[in-house]
Amino acid sequence: MAAMIKLNVGGHHFETTKTTLEKCGFFKSMFSGNWNLDCGKDDAGRIFIDRDGAYFHYLLSFCRGSLPRVRRAVSSSCGRMLCTGAAPS
Repeated sequence: MAAMIKLNVGGHHFETTKTTLEKCGFFKSMFSGNWNLDCGKDDAGRIFIDRDGAYFHYLLSFCRGSLPRVRRAVSSSCGRMLCTGAAPS
């Protein structure tokens, strides 16, 4: 079974697999071993990402392959959303 990952994205809690997240280049880089994830965890041990969690479910749906109609829009804005906080338009 794939490793489960618990996230806190702007106060919204998500659970998914490492395999799912690694479909986005941002998370692939995050889990490459080059980041110190201990400093970016909340009190419950979830990986904290300081971005608007209201939009994060779109990114997860894209990574899970369940949003084919918006695949290109989410793909192009994945890094922008995570790195700058800009929501998909």
